[in-house]
Amino acid sequence: MVTNIINLIVECMKLLVIMCGILNFKFNKSKAAVTIFFSTIIILILIGIYDGSYQISGLIFLAVIICGLSVKGKYRFILCVLSFFCICCIDEFLMLMIKSAFKITDEIISVNPAVFSAANAFSLIILTPLAMIMQNLYYKNKHIAEINQKLLYSQEKYYRMLLEKENETRKFRHDISNHILCVDALLKEHNYDEAEIYLSDLKSSISELKPRYQTGNMLVNVIVNDISGKYENVNLVWTGIIPEKLHMSNMDICIIFSNVLENAFCAASDCMYNGKVEVVIKSLFNSLDIYVRNNMSRPVEEKKGKLITQKSDKKNHGFGTMNLRTCVNINGGSVVYKYTESIFTTEIILPNVI
Repeated sequence: MVTNIINLIVECMKLLVIMCGILNFKFNKSKAAVTIFFSTIIILILIGIYDGSYQISGLIFLAVIICGLSVKGKYRFILCVLSFFCICCIDEFLMLMIKSAFKITDEIISVNPAVFSAANAFSLIILTPLAMIMQNLYYKNKHIAEINQKLLYSQEKYYRMLLEKENETRKFRHDISNHILCVDALLKEHNYDEAEIYLSDLKSSISELKPRYQTGNMLVNVIVNDISGKYENVNLVWTGIIPEKLHMSNMDICIIFSNVLENAFCAASDCMYNGKVEVVIKSLFNSLDIYVRNNMSRPVEEKKGKLITQKSDKKNHGFGTMNLRTCVNINGGSVVYKYTESIFTTEIILPNVI
């Protein structure tokens, strides 16, 4: 009787370890599962009173129902059944190993249920640390995904704000005719001094609003001028024109150009006096080819084919190259990194975006 109850609990624990720990289902506080579990225990107690030799195999399938009701998720009962069969296979294999290692016969197990229960619980000892490792991986991946999503959201929000400022600038330029009318009125009234002051102020305002770099694409203009403004010690040489209309979302344009330029400027800014970034844009048929070359003061670190961020906070950085590659791949393109001890080059090919 006691061993039957222990075996039921162990089977339920195994299934929950696999479903919640390895398959990452969410635990569900189910009244139905609790009711079936305790009802089964009561049945086992009553059967044990009248038949002490009864084995749980006749009611073991109830562990699948109990576990299926105890988790949340799609296909939970199907996966619970499959998990149960996997456990049976593991238990059978482990039982053979235990029999062989400890010279235990089937007769010993049949007359001593406690031996069977101990062997049956061995798979639980193996599955539990595996589930803990899987949960740790799930947590790390979820944490990385959350950080990455926040970075992407912040990046998009920031450049939307810059675009709004650019729109304000365009509105100001649109209103230049009104400024001309004001100057004309001052001249007609022979207020030459006032007109000169007005023109001087207007000239200063226009020079401040004029972007330092013109790429041909308004969104890229915003990104380039913003990043170059943060790294004033880095010289940018831009060659080529980007079409205003691209067959890409603004989000993708933002991710590609902001990440490749931010990484290039950041690396070049470490060079004391000669920080330099060169960008070459080429259009061939419908393909947009982007070549970004920058110098750097430290050699590139690479681990298992992946570039290691040079930033001090490695935990919350290093997503730039990952996001860049993912975005380029989504648009059917390719990214190639080439580097020496002092020069880093990024080559991006985006077919069918023009």
